Amino acid sequence: MKIGCDFDSVLVKRRGIPTTSDVWSDPPMDRAVDSLWLFFNNKIDFYILTNRYEGEWLQIKAWLEKWNFPPVKLITNVKQPGTTIYLDDRAYRFTSWNDFRKLII
Repeated sequence: MKIGCDFDSVLVKRRGIPTTSDVWSDPPMDRAVDSLWLFFNNKIDFYILTNRYEGEWLQIKAWLEKWNFPPVKLITNVKQPGTTIYLDDRAYRFTSWNDFRKLII
């Protein structure tokens, strides 16, 4: 199993819509740290999949270290081959086009 985990509003708790807080000082989402440690300790492959530009990836790594997340092998904006689950706060579980059309129209 390989998990692609979004950063904003999945690992880091963002505030406001649109977000008005400073991401680098925001705390983790509830249970995020222990959940990633659960993945790590059970040898579940995971990586950070973010839309943030590459220049911020070192800041993401520093934020993860600050909050005692387990070591992360990869921070990227490219979905990795073999990923079985994507954790994202903006995702919609696709079942069919008919179901999706009912949602938006």
